[in-house]
Formats: sequence, structure tokens, C-alpha cells
Amino acid sequence: MHPADSLVMNLPTAIAHAQSKAQGDTPCAAEHKQLALWLTELQELRSVKRCTCPSKKGPATVRQWQKEIHEYAKAKGWWDEDKPRSFGDLCMLFVTEIAEAYEEFRSHKDFDEVYFNPEKPGKPEGIPTELADCVIRIIDWFGAMGIDLQSILEQKHTYNQTRAYRHGNRKV
Repeated sequence: MHPADSLVMNLPTAIAHAQSKAQGDTPCAAEHKQLALWLTELQELRSVKRCTCPSKKGPATVRQWQKEIHEYAKAKGWWDEDKPRSFGDLCMLFVTEIAEAYEEFRSHKDFDEVYFNPEKPGKPEGIPTELADCVIRIIDWFGAMGIDLQSILEQKHTYNQTRAYRHGNRKV
């Protein structure tokens, strides 16, 4: 299938397509040349918005992250003893973050794109950000339960290393 036949093209593919059609002296070629220039400018602008700024150095170990994340969540009222949340509610919060990542994908955001919403100054958005939110919520749950996530990760990874190639022979 030709890239132009697809309903959705990523930006590099669209630039390459426009450049391939920009050959010659026809009015159509001139329009494609201009389109290629605009798309290239857009790509440059999007790359500037990527999260490349260094952040403050965080904790060094999973245990330290777990402690910091959970203490912060408690301080912000997410673990109010007067209003306990069910395990199902907490699992749905994990799923919600994954759904938000998928919505970013449906909005044609790149996998590594982090951008800032002008309506919420300083708040990062994008697929990596939403997946990080999910990881943070899961780490927080481990902290609330008093389960050492680092030990569980080490144990599970050690076990996974004993498994056969694509164990279970599943397709996906």
C-alpha cells in the first residue's frame, strides 16, 4: 500500500511523501515542496517541545522511590484512613492512566513526545507521562501495602530468566 493511501501517516513519512512529490516544475510539485517545508518546520517545533530539560535527581533505588512516592501520596491525602479505597478502585486508577496514554496515541502523539499544555502550566503531557503516572500509582500501592517492590522485581526477573523463549507460545 502506498503511504498516501493510509488514513494516518506519521510526520517523517508525510515529509518523505511530500518531498517525493515535490520533483519537477508543475504547480502540484510546488505545492508539495511547500508542504514538505511546513511539515519539516512542524517536526522541528515538536522536537523542541520534547522533555530534554534535566530534572532534579530522584532517588537511586526502587526502595527509595517507593518510600518517596508513597510519603508524598499520603501527604496529599490519597491514603485518607477515613476514606479507604478498594483494591478494585485502585486497579481502575492504574487502568485509567493506561487509557490516558492510549488517548494520547489516538491523538497522534509520538511515543517519546512530552509536551506541556498551556492551560495547565508546567504539567507534562504525553504517552510517556501517562505511563509514568501508572507506574507511580503502582509503586504507591506497594508502599501503602508495605510490600518491598524492589525485592519482588528482583525475584520475578530472576524467575523470568528461567522461562523458555516466548513461553506459552502466545502470538502477542
